[in-house]
Amino acid sequence: MDRFRSAPGIQFSNSNRSVTCQSSEDCVVLASTGLSRGVHYWEFVIDRLDSGGQPAFGIAKSDCNKEAMLGQVHQDFKDATIVHLYKRKGNRQLCDNHRGISLLKIAAKLFARILLNRLDGHLAQGMLPKSQCGFRRHRGTTDMIFAARQLQEKCQEMLTHLYTTFVDLTKAFDTVNRDGLWKVMQKFGCPKRFSHMVRQLHDGMTARVTDNRTVSEAFAVTNVVKQGCVLAPTLFSLMFSAMLMDAYLDEQPGIHIAYRTDGHILNSRRM
Repeated sequence: MDRFRSAPGIQFSNSNRSVTCQSSEDCVVLASTGLSRGVHYWEFVIDRLDSGGQPAFGIAKSDCNKEAMLGQVHQDFKDATIVHLYKRKGNRQLCDNHRGISLLKIAAKLFARILLNRLDGHLAQGMLPKSQCGFRRHRGTTDMIFAARQLQEKCQEMLTHLYTTFVDLTKAFDTVNRDGLWKVMQKFGCPKRFSHMVRQLHDGMTARVTDNRTVSEAFAVTNVVKQGCVLAPTLFSLMFSAMLMDAYLDEQPGIHIAYRTDGHILNSRRM
């Protein structure tokens, strides 16, 4: 990863800002959570709602704002209860055919969503390569299907063979190395305090597995990102984008076109 070129620094002007009702992006978090099925949890979390610039809810003043300013995260924000979902393929008795989902505290989800909103706003400044369409706003599989279709049509027009490779990443979120992820965040210009807050959500994490109303003993989770946390897809996208940029670091941009020096240029249509 040392060969990975550092991206231009991006300024998180609001990385240390308190969570208040004057923040439009934070109000979206509050409203979306308030209208969710977890309304009873929402009523429990909210202490007061003040439109005068005061902390929007009690948990923000006691936890979220403290985390933002000090970079310290309460243990409840880290811990998770893991449930498994059958992938609808293969033998149900095999663990590999089940997907683990981390159930998190409502307050932790709020804090993670606020961090995600501030991270997405700056990654949209062209920090990620154009080839990365997964887990990005205003992009998706449709863009990649369109690009593949264009390649197919051009190759058919030029009577050229087209070779495609489809790679299915097995347990993608479970293969993310956290130490590498923190370095990648620095390469993309994330402020140290912001990276530290994200790191604190993962360091010291413990989890329990529940099944059929039975809960296992707590165990430490020292790697991977939480599948079930809103930050996980974007963090994985950062890691995967860094791998792609590092892999093609020495590649020359564009297409090399051979030509003749006797004055007869190759047919431009074939180029």
